[in-house]
Amino acid sequence: MKRILLLISLAILVSCSSTFAQEVFAEVEQMPEYPGGQEKLLEYLGKLKKPKKLEKDFTLYVRFLVDTTGEVQEVIIANESETDDEALKQSVVQHVRKMKRWEPGRQKGKPVIVQYVVPYKFQAEAGKE
Repeated sequence: MKRILLLISLAILVSCSSTFAQEVFAEVEQMPEYPGGQEKLLEYLGKLKKPKKLEKDFTLYVRFLVDTTGEVQEVIIANESETDDEALKQSVVQHVRKMKRWEPGRQKGKPVIVQYVVPYKFQAEAGKE
């Protein structure tokens, strides 16, 4: 029984380490594509419910990986200091995590993991004093 558990544990470890060992690309021959292209991506990003009152204009850059199957992974805010609104940051991260599956990026014809960054722009109300 111990031997079976040891073999299963080793198999899981090897499987996990091979995933972590895969190279992550910033640029590839064919970049990942959101279903419907750039226009649909911008449309999706614009659907985030934005706060009504902001003190200043700012942009949050969200960095994530598009894996070899097109799934969005490891979503983070790249410029945390732009706002102290933790609820807003979490809302942006959740919005990106809910994206549809992308067409994965390709290098030399094979799907690869690609790092991607999208901006979320927030504007204070015009005429605010």
